[in-house]
Amino acid sequence: MVNACFLHMISRYAGNQQLHLWADKDHFKNYKQKPTNLITHYKKVIHPEKSNKLLWLLKLFCEMFMITEIVVKSKKVKASLVFFSSLSPVGNWYLSLLLPLLNRKTAFLVMMHGELELAKSHAWPKAIENFYGRLLRRCFKKKCVNRKFLLLGEVVFENVVEYGFLRKDQLIYIEHPYIFEDLHAKHLKIETPPIVFGHFGVAKLAKNSQLFFKLAKSMKDYIESGRVRFEVVGQVFDEMAPYVNSYVHYPESTSFLSRSEYNQKGINLNYSLFFYDEQAYEFTSSGAVLDAITFTTPIIALNIKLFDKVFESSDHCSPGFLFQDFEAMKAAMPEIVAKHEYNYKQMVECIASKKKLFEIDTQFIPFKNQLDEFILSN
Repeated sequence: MVNACFLHMISRYAGNQQLHLWADKDHFKNYKQKPTNLITHYKKVIHPEKSNKLLWLLKLFCEMFMITEIVVKSKKVKASLVFFSSLSPVGNWYLSLLLPLLNRKTAFLVMMHGELELAKSHAWPKAIENFYGRLLRRCFKKKCVNRKFLLLGEVVFENVVEYGFLRKDQLIYIEHPYIFEDLHAKHLKIETPPIVFGHFGVAKLAKNSQLFFKLAKSMKDYIESGRVRFEVVGQVFDEMAPYVNSYVHYPESTSFLSRSEYNQKGINLNYSLFFYDEQAYEFTSSGAVLDAITFTTPIIALNIKLFDKVFESSDHCSPGFLFQDFEAMKAAMPEIVAKHEYNYKQMVECIASKKKLFEIDTQFIPFKNQLDEFILSN
């Protein structure tokens, strides 16, 4: 989704200029809309098993080879911009060594994702995580005047600067762009029980998903009477085994849901619940929150900065409920159920209006302005 968004925006930014895309063929075939001003170079991406160290080394070697090829070619044709939709920590470090030697003229923009979390700590459980963290920190300190990093979200931008990883002049940021699917209108189940409370995406400890099961247990009288239902729309990781209970419906399979099944379950939810704390999504945006907006599903969550944009007070409407802690949320659930018929339609309309914040047309403007400044100053 995010790759499709940025390919669309860069194509729009380029206008009549020629674009070259290096991509995996199996990945690219899923793109519904492809720019017309595009020359595609298909490269097979290696997807090794976690336990296969040789294939992982081969994957990293291939990434470095590709980076070298692109850096050299971009200099040869005097490209104005090279955009990497993602790089491994090794790839990022290698690029920081390569640019001062081979190409100081082209503007290079690298989009960062959850790997930013690795730079936060020197004491991860796994040695490879600490190694990656050190590489990222070294890469950030390496002076490359023609390289910037793209961050998805103002909260991520503020945290990266606050932690001292990168300076503001090394960064470009916009909110996470999204292509909202043309789904059937949400069925407003106001009078017909059960009211369905859902958990979007993978249930895991990093999301505090155990609290979803704990909340369901506290509502067992409502569940057993058929008034409410709790459902995970996604996988449940093995680490959740001590917390799962019979009050939550979730897929037995360890495989990802098909997109059609995910869409159907998402449409049928009345509320989406989130238990993230401030540390959970400091350096990456949440796709599950965007799914809640996609399916116009009012949000019930803990009050953290991640939800500031969605719950903007100046909009004069509420897309759900925010609580200071889990106990406050649990105490409020009976009232949410009791007032469901009264509040629900207004909340659905409010969260539907939030799609405008993340649409490509909205995010293209700040993206273009920052990219103009970067390319012109290079």
